[in-house]
Amino acid sequence: MRICCITKDIYAGGAGKSLFVVVAKFAETANVFVLSKNQSNRELLQKYGVNYLKINSGFFPFHYLSGARKPLLLNYLAWLARSISLFSTLSKVRAIEPDIIILNGFQTLWYAPFLNKQSKVVLFAREILNWQRWDALLASKILNKYVHCVIAISENEAAQLSGITPPVHVVYNSFDGDFTDPPIKNNKSADEIKVGVFGTIHRIKGQYLIIDLVKKYLSKVDMLKIKFYIYGGPSKITTRAGGREELIEAVKNKHLENYILFPGWVSDTNTEMNKMDIILRTDTSGCPWGRDIIEAMSNAKPVVAAGSSQVFIKQGLTGLLYPPTDIGKMAENIFLLADDPEKRQKIGLAAYEFARQKFNFETNVQAIIKILEDLLSNSHHGKESRERGSF
Repeated sequence: MRICCITKDIYAGGAGKSLFVVVAKFAETANVFVLSKNQSNRELLQKYGVNYLKINSGFFPFHYLSGARKPLLLNYLAWLARSISLFSTLSKVRAIEPDIIILNGFQTLWYAPFLNKQSKVVLFAREILNWQRWDALLASKILNKYVHCVIAISENEAAQLSGITPPVHVVYNSFDGDFTDPPIKNNKSADEIKVGVFGTIHRIKGQYLIIDLVKKYLSKVDMLKIKFYIYGGPSKITTRAGGREELIEAVKNKHLENYILFPGWVSDTNTEMNKMDIILRTDTSGCPWGRDIIEAMSNAKPVVAAGSSQVFIKQGLTGLLYPPTDIGKMAENIFLLADDPEKRQKIGLAAYEFARQKFNFETNVQAIIKILEDLLSNSHHGKESRERGSF
């Protein structure tokens, strides 16, 4: 079987890393090609037998949940400019002659109308669209006409697509580490309580709220010896403001360098997460799920996240939730865990047990393989005479 994946990134960022976990397994028995803008992980892909092709095409800047993401006109102009190379990308896809084309996220959906009609198109739904915007209507029309199957990464993404024509399956993203013994560290006499924030840094992710929190509750942060570690860096995908450099400058201006630190991007997220006592997700759009949540729960870390969905985080059991952008509630949850090591351990263990059941690598990859095999077995697109191989 020949599988072609179109993605804005691979192994960097939540969507890119989640796709990599899958394609690395696919490559054991299938011929896998990844078309991406990012060249930095070429050697890693080749190590797993994944073929890499660089593309320059842009990715459509859809509006997401709650209207929180508002790409500037400049985003659309940049997309149009980069999309001049569309035909170059399409020629690479046609040369591969894939049985399956995987579109990784809604940003790649706009490729669907131009793809080879002999291939089956699968969308990995990784975002919640703002259905009040015109581009969400565009997405639904493309889905109905050009996509054969959707794989949603949680019930949240599946629910928004309940009215579309192609079938929607739910397969959670997977943790690519071991589920043997939970790495619990009961930090009773720590010199500091480390709160880690992981991911791309820009305004929609809400890292700037940490500055307001520390400034407003400085005496409590001091008393509990809390330090915030903001991992990651800027997004190069759009021109949205609020990146890492702006955040560092704001921290300096408010003289909070002793409380908020910036380790940058790291290659081994699991090692860094295990240094933390609490994992914080500040996303202003209210999505308490994502790659950082999956890895935190899989590492038995208690999570404090913005949002109300209890698909992954069950309030008070596998983590703590607070209303998006509510600094007071965010601080309350962080202080509660910082002051109670037993509670941190109890919630971390419950999160780990949930992760072991839901984020199991082998189980989830096999579920995706079954979906793809069924899609091809039900196909009548005239490729029966071609030798496909199997997974």
